[in-house]
Amino acid sequence: MQLTRLPVRVRPVEGEAIDSWLEATARQMDLSLSSLAKMLQLSVEERSCWHIWISPAQRRAIGIATGTSADSIGSMTLSDYDGRALRLDPVTREIDPAFPYGALRWSRYCPHCLSDSQDRWQIRWRLGWSFACLEHNVLLLDACPTCHARPRRRQTFRGRPEPGLCNCGYRLNDAPTSSMESNDPILEAQRTVADVSARNPAGPALLQAASIRDKLEAIRSISNRVLNYASWHGMAAVEGVELPVPLVTGGGEQKPSRARGAMNSDPPTRAIEAAVGVTAALSILAAPTVVEAGMRARWLIRGQNADTGPAELRSCSQDNGVATAIVIKASTERLGPELQLRYRSGSAVPSAPNFHLDDVTRIARALPRMMWTTWSDQLLVGLPSTTEMRSALSIATLLIGSSVRAVEAGDILGEAASANALNQRLWLLCGSRQWSSIYARLIRLSDYLNRYGGPIDYGRRRALNYSSLLGDRDWQIVCGEAGLNLAQSASATWARKRLVETISGGPATPTLLGRSASKVHTNAVDPAVLSALAGPLEDYAKRFLRQMGIDEPVEWSPLPQNCCHYGT
Repeated sequence: MQLTRLPVRVRPVEGEAIDSWLEATARQMDLSLSSLAKMLQLSVEERSCWHIWISPAQRRAIGIATGTSADSIGSMTLSDYDGRALRLDPVTREIDPAFPYGALRWSRYCPHCLSDSQDRWQIRWRLGWSFACLEHNVLLLDACPTCHARPRRRQTFRGRPEPGLCNCGYRLNDAPTSSMESNDPILEAQRTVADVSARNPAGPALLQAASIRDKLEAIRSISNRVLNYASWHGMAAVEGVELPVPLVTGGGEQKPSRARGAMNSDPPTRAIEAAVGVTAALSILAAPTVVEAGMRARWLIRGQNADTGPAELRSCSQDNGVATAIVIKASTERLGPELQLRYRSGSAVPSAPNFHLDDVTRIARALPRMMWTTWSDQLLVGLPSTTEMRSALSIATLLIGSSVRAVEAGDILGEAASANALNQRLWLLCGSRQWSSIYARLIRLSDYLNRYGGPIDYGRRRALNYSSLLGDRDWQIVCGEAGLNLAQSASATWARKRLVETISGGPATPTLLGRSASKVHTNAVDPAVLSALAGPLEDYAKRFLRQMGIDEPVEWSPLPQNCCHYGT
């Protein structure tokens, strides 16, 4: 039904909220808001949602009745910020609580703006991302300074509207404020957030290529961590933010009432909390690289208390990618080798573990139990190049980006070592001067194997039965091919050991070779014999694999230089 044109037309001020505009119209007509709402066929429920969304048909009808365009009416609702500062459910038109810092259930306000506009309220004051007035360089206020009630939590329909008065009778445009310099970091932070929500290309350096929501999620996540820190140390201890002097001297900067989880999407309840959290977050995100941002955020990680500190890493699995990378970089100095590998802290952009048991098992099929000698010779410089340490390198590779424990990784590779023993080996690697290079290379190797795999299924080879390998007759054939006449000796035992290690990728255990035979070393065999046996033994290994139904090369390892483009 078409609405009757109102006898009085009130122009909305720029950025005004629709409830404020209707109150101004009702005042001009000397009506209650209830009477005007009924004339415009709007809901008169106490918790009305006009300020959130009005249907296109309602906009057109109200536009005809008021002489204001339907587009202007839509811009006076929170729906104008849909997808850029909040999200509305496309079916229910309710505010999505999962969108970072979306909207408040009340309205903040600037007393100076109320005074200048004759008590007209801005729609942006209802955004969780609004905490400062850029026109008057003040923090927005959250409540009446007298009764501490939050304004506009409910719509007042009775009587002639008095939008500038609190229910207690206090005139809100008289509320005291603390002014800041125009270049104050808090005001700069408000400008940056406004630019992000306005889809302007400007923004933190690390978020240039991100979507609006991803940008806001990164800011939210670090902001929450800042407020968590402030709940323990106080907001004055937050780096990168200088609080207005009256807030500090007057005690207005009290700690946030409770800690916040990193993924908490509810907006901070006080403008000062939003200002401190967002400003500090943007100071960190302004770094040119994740490494630099992590260094800027170290104070934040060092200052976490014993209860909330461990949650910093646990929350990363669900967090924004950039925020996660920064938190991991900032935490690296506190992480042992297993967590450094798990969170890929040695890469340019670390991430939370995303490999599960199936992924790790798949990668392990392309990886020998003992790291290839072409790799271990480079990685174990200055460290003992033992079977155990080569196995530690392979286990470390499986820990990268994974949620499996070291013992589980060892079991997959056939390394039956205790958690304590594996931990000691990983710490021995970590204590090396080359540790940063070691785990950076292992990250690249893990990524390479995850993407390409390898031509050898080491998982299958680890399960083969090697008891018949190089029997007496086979040994005589190999010796004949080598032009040698050797009986069953140390050379034969060494040859079996060499074949087991080459084919399986693991050590030749006493179970396979006998307790004494497993102790035979290369230096017990004439070097000339070793050289002569090399080719025939490789040919024998090929025949052995064919007999087992395996069509693979005898041995393989990825060239280290082929992995240099992965991981970091």
